[in-house]
Amino acid sequence: MGEELAMGLGIGRLCRGAMLIVSVVGLTGCPKSASLPNSSYSEVPFEQVFDQVRHDIGPFALRGSYRVKVRGTGRVVPSLSGAILIVPYSKFRMEVRGPIGGPIFTGVSDGETMGFYLASENMWVYSDDLASDVDLLTGGFAGLEDFLAMGLGRVTSPDLEPVETGMSPEGPWGSFAGNEGATATLHLDPDRGLVRMLELADSAGEVRLTMTHTAHMLVDEAWYPEQTIYHFGGTDVSMEFNYSAWDRLGSIPNAFDVLAPTTAEELALSELLFLMQNGVFHLNLED
Repeated sequence: MGEELAMGLGIGRLCRGAMLIVSVVGLTGCPKSASLPNSSYSEVPFEQVFDQVRHDIGPFALRGSYRVKVRGTGRVVPSLSGAILIVPYSKFRMEVRGPIGGPIFTGVSDGETMGFYLASENMWVYSDDLASDVDLLTGGFAGLEDFLAMGLGRVTSPDLEPVETGMSPEGPWGSFAGNEGATATLHLDPDRGLVRMLELADSAGEVRLTMTHTAHMLVDEAWYPEQTIYHFGGTDVSMEFNYSAWDRLGSIPNAFDVLAPTTAEELALSELLFLMQNGVFHLNLED
């Protein structure tokens, strides 16, 4: 099935769909860049910092803007602008704009279903069972809410418990068990009380995805990512998101209906994830 899909649809467009999945997890006043001095982490246990990480940030909508840069493809890929509207941590609406300003990717989720539209391919990538697809994507380590929350450096579920913890020069880390031998490792930022890095590994111990928050901004006394880098294991490909602004909205807009374009070619997200898991991942932005 994987080979037939790859031949029929083209690897390039499938990988653009994969970029959209990553784009999701990647988001008043004037935000300011902020850094903290290095601390001594030798006496800060993982559990203590994890209690700070595991919290909600309120019943409101966030609106953010960013530029994304794809590296390691062997091609000169321009930096692209984008915007995201997210209700922590279940609903989102986002877009990535092309070099001349028009949207080339758009995506929306109502918390139970999800769809991405690739304008250049007239393709709709959809999920009618988002919980199951996120479970497949994360190896059973986390649900949708936690997966989205980690894109903001946070965790919400009270049920996540590490099977192993340790310390690195940058801070404490904890390892979590997923399905069929998959693992996830969270590296924490003890100064800000945030997730600093997430590593997802398969049953062979090979890291398939790394997400690292490398810089932060302080908005209304809360920390948000300023730069987040995703690296795809087994490749030289990485995606760098540079966030320029965050706005906390006073009300939640009605903007999360999942509606497929009537003339678009359709591909189930589960089929896309099948191809990704079986190594059909060669990022190509030009067909």
